[in-house]
Amino acid sequence: MMPRRRNILLILAVSALGIPAVVMQARVYLSGDTMGGDLFTPASFGSLFYKAMMQVNGGCAEVSLTSCEGGVASVRAAFAALRQNGHAYYHAGQSLGYGRVSLNGNTVSVVTLEPGPRSPVVMASVLQSDAEVSASAIPPVRHQLDDVPGPPDARVLSFMKNADTRTALERVSSRMSEESLAHYYEDAMRREGWNRMLRQAPMSGLSVYMKGRDICCVRIGPSDSDGGSRVTLLHKTGAVN
Repeated sequence: MMPRRRNILLILAVSALGIPAVVMQARVYLSGDTMGGDLFTPASFGSLFYKAMMQVNGGCAEVSLTSCEGGVASVRAAFAALRQNGHAYYHAGQSLGYGRVSLNGNTVSVVTLEPGPRSPVVMASVLQSDAEVSASAIPPVRHQLDDVPGPPDARVLSFMKNADTRTALERVSSRMSEESLAHYYEDAMRREGWNRMLRQAPMSGLSVYMKGRDICCVRIGPSDSDGGSRVTLLHKTGAVN
């Protein structure tokens, strides 16, 4: 199972992209220096094709997606150059790598993705000051998505928001069973004016709703330890033109 930090980084990357790629409102940044390797400057690895500031619980993070011209080797070399201070590490898997480095009051975490042998390596990075890292570790105390209902006993686990793509992701825990939660959302979303667009796929726990130009994905699954259920809410404003 992936470490919790890697899970958070992957969620941030997905949140940065929005729901499907066709509705992502990304900007393109081209770097003239593709031979660099400064982990705190993602554009030094190649073409920076997405960058945004995101809210992560009570803190903020700069999220970047970069096409690495030098491949995983350039990322590994950048980490190796900083490893002497004892605060840098990188683990490269067959297609997924993960690393983190802290330096001068800032921390950057990266995930590298290798889609295929002929595809460029994509690096997703999250840059935060140490103060923002601490603020992000504390989840919100209340449900943040005002337009989306939440179970009465819900406990908010995390909240992330990308103002650039108008996408928010919230994870909550509930003592209700998965079946009870499915019935709750079907009724509560309808009362709030949401129309279900995609019936729950077998074994996935996923439902997709639409309200005006907005889309909300609701995924219900079992809790990791306490026997309750977990709900992931992915909400995008203005997703439909």
